[in-house]
Amino acid sequence: MCVTNEIRDNVIYNNIEWDEVELTNEEIIEKLNEQKENPFLSYSYGVWVTAYARFNLLSNLVKLDNKVIYSDTDSLKLEEGFDIKVIEDYNKNVLEKIKKASNDLKLPIEKFSPIDKDGKAHTIGLFDFDGFYREFKTLGAKKYSYIDNDNNIHITVSGVPKKGAAALKNLDEFSNDFVFEYKYTGKNLIVYNDDQQEFNLTDYAGKKYAVKDRYGICIIPTTYKLGISDDYANLISDESSKHARYKE
Repeated sequence: MCVTNEIRDNVIYNNIEWDEVELTNEEIIEKLNEQKENPFLSYSYGVWVTAYARFNLLSNLVKLDNKVIYSDTDSLKLEEGFDIKVIEDYNKNVLEKIKKASNDLKLPIEKFSPIDKDGKAHTIGLFDFDGFYREFKTLGAKKYSYIDNDNNIHITVSGVPKKGAAALKNLDEFSNDFVFEYKYTGKNLIVYNDDQQEFNLTDYAGKKYAVKDRYGICIIPTTYKLGISDDYANLISDESSKHARYKE
């Protein structure tokens, strides 16, 4: 929301169809001045909070690079034997910043450790231990699977509910072109119909309707096919990348 452009063309709807009307330069200047006087959210929040979060993640990734096998928006997956002191030092530094902010802003330090529904406190900004994985496999960003210490398979795939892990017998199946079927995921697809024909509908209770709406939306079961992006395929096929290391 912080980085969403609020200044957009006007959309006019006349009960039949809609049309976009471009803003004039004068209207744009007027809206910019309105934002200065009564801002909803600051664009700088979205830019700088994201930039600092990225900096914090990459700063630790550089120090642990030889042991990093995957990183995401706010996490690092590490091989056994990594230097835990790197994480401990980072967390210690975060706690010192929290104490300073608490004192400077006259806020109770407990406010920086919100409590979840189970009553457990979570201090903001710290790296948490996510657990050990027996096996881990990734096909790119937001697309990985792992086996925990109890031999349960888990997945994190953008667009697939986590319960879809039931479709996998082992991590070898988590590969390019694997299809997650609806019976495992319960995933639906929304289909828009912009030129709907009139038809008679009988609902689940047996009631009949004459549908004359011009537009319609249908929710249907769907599947999801795993794939590797071209960029990621090029990355893992490049022999030189195996020898590349980040340097401070």
